[in-house]
Amino acid sequence: MKRLNINKSNAGFSLVELMVVVAIIGILASVAVPGVQKYMAKARQSEAKVNLSALYTAEKAFQAEFNIYATCFDGIGYQPEGNLRYRIGFGTKSSLVAANFGFTATCDQTKMTSKDVCDAGPATTKSCGELQEIKDITIAATYTADDKIFTAAASGKPFKGNSDIWTINETKSLRNPTNGIDGK
Repeated sequence: MKRLNINKSNAGFSLVELMVVVAIIGILASVAVPGVQKYMAKARQSEAKVNLSALYTAEKAFQAEFNIYATCFDGIGYQPEGNLRYRIGFGTKSSLVAANFGFTATCDQTKMTSKDVCDAGPATTKSCGELQEIKDITIAATYTADDKIFTAAASGKPFKGNSDIWTINETKSLRNPTNGIDGK
């Protein structure tokens, strides 16, 4: 009787081959992660743009009715929503009194930033909150509203703790004077 000699092959990967693959994956990951973080930060900047655009719309509607711009969120009808990564608002209150222009509702000048609005009242009535990373952010004192002009700002820290500032004015000119992503 003839016996068949079947060689059982233990094909597989050696430990060295596996270590090389793990090293290559590690190198690729170390190159890719900073790029992904930068894209995430750029996506977060869209929050600042959207909120400033909404504030612009509220200001233009208020100005169309009362012929002035105002810095009080409740007066212009602007209410930020969600968990904010950027503080939105004005640094200096309007020097004009809205009541002198026919505005009869309350224009609370203490509510000029998202912090003022989000921190006011009980938690059950608030539609917004600010994330911990912007608790030390302030809106510069030059962002204001007056008779025929306004400039509002959004300040945040979307990337590695760098400050990022966006501004918008009455002509809807959206600017990024301090880019917190590129460090400029």
